[in-house]
Amino acid sequence: EWEKRQFVPGMGMFWQNGHDDGMEFNINSRQTKDILRGANGYRPGFNAYMYADALAIAAVAKLAGDTGTARKFETKAASLKANVEKLLWDPKREFFFPMSMRDETDKEGNVVKKHTLTYQSGQFAGSPHGRELHAYIPWQLNMLTPGKFDADDHAILQRLLSTTREVDRCFAEFEFSAAVQALYGFFWNDFCDWYVEVSKSKLQSADTKPTCLAIQDLVLRQTLLLLHPFIPFITEELWHQLGYGAEGSFIEDVQINNASQVANAAALHGLVLDSAAAATIESLKELVSKARALKADHNLASRRDVKFFLTTGDREWQTVETNLAKLTRMCGATSVERRDKVDGAPAAVTVLGTLYLDLASTVDAGAEKVRLTKELDQLAKHIAGTEARLSNEAFVSKAPPAVLEGARKQLADQKAKRAEIERLLKSLVG
Repeated sequence: EWEKRQFVPGMGMFWQNGHDDGMEFNINSRQTKDILRGANGYRPGFNAYMYADALAIAAVAKLAGDTGTARKFETKAASLKANVEKLLWDPKREFFFPMSMRDETDKEGNVVKKHTLTYQSGQFAGSPHGRELHAYIPWQLNMLTPGKFDADDHAILQRLLSTTREVDRCFAEFEFSAAVQALYGFFWNDFCDWYVEVSKSKLQSADTKPTCLAIQDLVLRQTLLLLHPFIPFITEELWHQLGYGAEGSFIEDVQINNASQVANAAALHGLVLDSAAAATIESLKELVSKARALKADHNLASRRDVKFFLTTGDREWQTVETNLAKLTRMCGATSVERRDKVDGAPAAVTVLGTLYLDLASTVDAGAEKVRLTKELDQLAKHIAGTEARLSNEAFVSKAPPAVLEGARKQLADQKAKRAEIERLLKSLVG
């Protein structure tokens, strides 16, 4: 019925007015003579609904064994999605906007031209404002293309799902501090420090950019919803600044989807996460974290001309080699090279092999000897002080067991660090 009444073959999309799309008094309606209902146009929201409906019909047809109907509606869904991505995407604002069906004139005589998107013509043409929510829909699930996912896409969505699941558990068990820590770790480490960084190259490609931006939108939206109980004023402001809420609405009006709901919605739209790909990214993230720690330990955190060596097996090296350009960029290095054996270099063990920092080609050997010698002298004083405390009977007899255990662990760590510095000093030549 919808197809007979509102599908326009020449455009390959459905039309709908703002009021019936759940967006009365929206910015497009305000540029017509009927500011409540607005004019008919090709709206992202309504077409996303129709896309989802076509996929649902195809899925049901498959279950019923009707392959002909399934293929028919899969083809319709793919065509509709392609037209929405092509015609309703505003590259300047990096979002989907409604398109007018014909010329529209508002009460002041401003003209919205036929087949232009919001902000491209009419009273608000060239407005610095970003975007407005066009119908309440999970945009990112409706318009993602799973076939274009890479390992990083699978990894961030899997981490979003696992973090949502952890927050669900924390809410149920009233562990609010743990919920905040889980959200902080996800948003800062997984999203900002990793996904946003690896996205920079994907945003340069017209083929990967829409999917990448849609995933970022999904992550931001879900994170704001999960954070809202803890920082409501900040999340409310960001919700509207990022265009997730229409004027006059509030973030609290939106239901927070739990992990099962997110997983079910993803499955409905054909999003099957690749656990193996996600695990590969986690191993790469660990290697990068260890590489950065090695650099920081040797005052090289800001240097990007360092080299790393890796002793590893063939299967692990294949993973590293496939992601070599990304790894070197994320590590802040000029190269990561495979070696059979490395002597005298600071190292860290990772699931992908043992990583070594090549100090010989990075630092001045003489200056490094001076620095390490000073550090060794300071460490000797700390070790002597800790040993004196632990040999003091008055301290040992009165200190709580936890304090004693902490002091013993501190001494063991100090001695281990001393042994590492002594090893590095012996390895330096010159």
